[in-house]
Amino acid sequence: MRGKFIVYFFALLLAPLFILTAATDLIAYEVGKIELHGYVENQTAIRLEDQYRNRGNEKGDLARFRSTFVVEAGVDLTDSVKANAIFKAYYEGSWDMDSNLIQSPKDNNRDTVIDGYSMYKDVLIREYFIRKYWKHSSIKVGAQQIVWGESDLLRMSDIINPLDLGHRIFLEDFENVRIPLRAIDFRYEMPGPNRFMFEAVVVPEDFKVIRIASSGGNWNPLAYRLPLGLTDKFADTMATSWREYENQGLRNLQGGIRLKAIFGEWDLGVFAYHKRVEVPAVVVDREFLFSGPFLGLAPAAPGEPDYTSFLSSFMADAGKPKGEWSNIARIFSDNVDNIVDMKYPWINTFGVCFNVPEHRTGSIIRFESAFILDNPITYNNPDPLPSGLLPMVPAFPGILDPTIVKTFDQIVDWAWPQTVEFELPAYDYKESDVLQCMIGFDRPTWIKLLNPNMTWFITGQLFYKKIMDHDATMQTGMGEDGHGDQQLMATLIALTEYYNGYVNPEVALMYDFESKTWLARPQVRYQATEDLSITLGGLWIGCKDSNGLAGDLGGFAKDDEAYLHLRYTF
Repeated sequence: MRGKFIVYFFALLLAPLFILTAATDLIAYEVGKIELHGYVENQTAIRLEDQYRNRGNEKGDLARFRSTFVVEAGVDLTDSVKANAIFKAYYEGSWDMDSNLIQSPKDNNRDTVIDGYSMYKDVLIREYFIRKYWKHSSIKVGAQQIVWGESDLLRMSDIINPLDLGHRIFLEDFENVRIPLRAIDFRYEMPGPNRFMFEAVVVPEDFKVIRIASSGGNWNPLAYRLPLGLTDKFADTMATSWREYENQGLRNLQGGIRLKAIFGEWDLGVFAYHKRVEVPAVVVDREFLFSGPFLGLAPAAPGEPDYTSFLSSFMADAGKPKGEWSNIARIFSDNVDNIVDMKYPWINTFGVCFNVPEHRTGSIIRFESAFILDNPITYNNPDPLPSGLLPMVPAFPGILDPTIVKTFDQIVDWAWPQTVEFELPAYDYKESDVLQCMIGFDRPTWIKLLNPNMTWFITGQLFYKKIMDHDATMQTGMGEDGHGDQQLMATLIALTEYYNGYVNPEVALMYDFESKTWLARPQVRYQATEDLSITLGGLWIGCKDSNGLAGDLGGFAKDDEAYLHLRYTF
């Protein structure tokens, strides 16, 4: 299969470009009142490391062979009313070109989790909306993106649309990965020097959540925590839980307001937004865990339960080598949808933003903040094993040592055929206020040694996040073990151009001080023509001790890649 790779590569890569180049010479960009523009793109990437846990996607395999075709159509219905629609078609050819890859996202036609777009291929209307303009106001109705905030790589106040992180996380433009929502966006700008602006957003019924790559795909954040089979089960459970909220109609009503104004050189804004969380709080069904099939019990009976069958399962598993399915692991896997549930509570977020020029350094200073009230946080199951198990341990020496194995979470770790980092959640979630803020700068800077003719545009940001009511049981996803109370992360992007804009190098860096993780992405774009660009780059994510629990980056530390992107716009 590898020997045919080059032939497939050039055939699939160049054919769409030749076809589109010829086609765009024949079509008009404006047909009557309809305006058309868009692009065709191919992203090809090669893995530079084996995936976590030896799951099957290895160094040298295709990380991505994604061809995308996007067309945006706009039509003026009247002088003040315009309709737009964005059509998108894509095909991820890596599974067809490289048989060594885990094929489940293609074979099972897996969507991104939760119930998103197909990981393999699809044709869809991504956005559709109508805008009405008046002299000082406008309203936009339909499936759309609503952008609040200006931060790079990480989001702060851009909180309305959830993200689809099914591929190339941290690196894709937000415009390409925001999930459009059916919403109403009204803006009014008051005449005058301060340019007071009021914006109201209402999302009446369209509740969507953050999406991640399905199991078996690259960029799956659960690849470190869970073995492949269990990841599939969790994906199904997440989808089932979300569907309970999806169709609640007006009970999913979300919305908020934003105010902006200019005072001298200060561009100020404040906002408030009410919504369900995008990332679920995970809980466990206590009744099922204690009295259901997980303990191998007969139907509930009066008095103390009989744990003999449960311990017998341990006895049967004791002689099996690591790597074989145990009875306990199979029982847990078969009942994940009964044991685990996902909750999407309501939160309220308030924030302040500003940007202002700083004349001494020639920079623009940017600030964003978000304060979340009662943010739900998953925490570890605190309960020890039932006391009824402990007197029976001597009958099964070495199988269930109460001085070592004290919780259900440890039972799952012991019984599983592969290493498991999954932490069994508690029966409810905890709540804490969360403070987030970002300060950044944008500055054109002369670096004569590197470019004597053009400045470098440098933008840097410092992000801070604090769990106000933290305790050590919370699964916050921050710090080296995923239980930290704060996050401090810095980003830096620098770019310039050579040869009248034909060659455009760029480097993006990210470092998390709490989890000791980092990201580096150097790339160079060659603007071959006004319409055709070619980008060559690489991505490296570093993590102390290859710890997939560390911060936002740790789970992706094995997704390093070298890539080639081609884009033709029209």
